Amino acid sequence: MAAPDVTVIMPVYNSDRYLNEAINSVFKQTLKNIELICIDDGSTDGSSEIMESFNDPRMSIIKQINSGPGPARNRGIDAAKGEFIAFLDADDYYPDQNSLSDMVKFARANNVSICGGRRMEFFKNKAHMADLYEKEIAEHDQGTILQYADVQSDYHFVNHIFKRELILNNGIEFPPYRRFQDPPFFVRSMLCAGEFGIVPAVSYCYRIHKKVGWTEEYLTDLIKGLTDDLILAKDNRLSKLYGRTLYRLVAEYGKIIYRNRTDKIEGMLNELDGMVSSEPISFAIGIKGLDKAPLFEILRSRYGLRRFIGLKEYGKNE
Repeated sequence: MAAPDVTVIMPVYNSDRYLNEAINSVFKQTLKNIELICIDDGSTDGSSEIMESFNDPRMSIIKQINSGPGPARNRGIDAAKGEFIAFLDADDYYPDQNSLSDMVKFARANNVSICGGRRMEFFKNKAHMADLYEKEIAEHDQGTILQYADVQSDYHFVNHIFKRELILNNGIEFPPYRRFQDPPFFVRSMLCAGEFGIVPAVSYCYRIHKKVGWTEEYLTDLIKGLTDDLILAKDNRLSKLYGRTLYRLVAEYGKIIYRNRTDKIEGMLNELDGMVSSEPISFAIGIKGLDKAPLFEILRSRYGLRRFIGLKEYGKNE
């Protein structure tokens, strides 16, 4: 029997409200030679019953004690048989029946190991486009190939499919963090691939509907994930990613970290401060001075983080 074209990996934890829609969006794909692996991450609601109600031989269920989405996805990668791997969260869905087939066709035709598409976001009962590659798609309506060094993206890995051999041959996996485990996986995959394809099709719909309860474990894992990205950016001379990650730490998550800080978190920030301070400012090519970033000055006085270069420059592009 031929291997599936795509394995869709879905971590599931207490997602009974949206799970039916997510699973049905997989089986409605025009690409039929697929497998769906659902990892039940210790659900305590009706998610298990919903998964078990589907009678489709292309679907399998793996049960585990609650470990978080990273280890759940790693279990799925280990079990996957598809040429490509896609990741779908249990509260999201594929908005187009050709979402997977369009990316697979382009990836095969152009011999790329990663291919992504357009993104929708669903918020307050309304869907709107939130394109990561809006400019590139506008210029290439049949799709195109981009060099990761030119883009240096860190978010939205679920918009993409990944060649399974790329992940296995390079030992790429999700770190076991409860938060921010996907950007390090995405960056490592992109660095190994070097280039990737994009198609004009809408490949994913991300549902915005819940707030995160920021425990100390979540916050420490968040800082670990951000640190991973900073190290990857530094080691590979990715100045855009370096500045973007610093911006996320200070502007996107800074208030949350500050309001919920503990001795452990302050210790992690002090260690991170040492790494950031040792990096020459010249690394961030073309970034304007810190005197134009008042938010930096505010957070510097709170954290003692001295050299968050590029805050304003990246902030206005987010």
